[in-house]
Amino acid sequence: MLIFWEVLKFLIKPSYINTDIISASACGYLLLIEICTFLMQFFVYKNPQSFKGLDLSSPANTYIDLVYFSSVTLTSIGFGDITPNAHHTKLIASLFGIAGQFYSVVLVGILRRIFLEALAVLLLLSIRCVTHFYALSAIQQCASASLVINHLFLKKYSIA
Repeated sequence: MLIFWEVLKFLIKPSYINTDIISASACGYLLLIEICTFLMQFFVYKNPQSFKGLDLSSPANTYIDLVYFSSVTLTSIGFGDITPNAHHTKLIASLFGIAGQFYSVVLVGILRRIFLEALAVLLLLSIRCVTHFYALSAIQQCASASLVINHLFLKKYSIA
């Protein structure tokens, strides 16, 4: 749980979006799935009848089914082929479903904030450039516009 908290703090801190942020968010979600899986495994080994639809023929099959159940629960898909059968597993599954939705909402909010902050900086820079451009005299404006057009033309046709 401590590792999950550290991943969440890493996501909240930056003011930019890059591949590290995206991979950290995916790792946080996968870590939440594993925490749910290990907790559910504890209940299954304590009481094999705590879930309906699990393949209890081998520990590997049980683990795979619990990973599937955890990911379906955290994403709130809920196919219904594996269902909690005991009160404590129903409660834990519902709490992990809420945690999965909370993680998604927080992640989208963080990414939205970072994107909007970057957009605001670009908007302020463009306003500053336009304000500076209009503060110039008419001759300076024509010269500046001519330089920009020449630069774009040369860049487009790879002359420079």
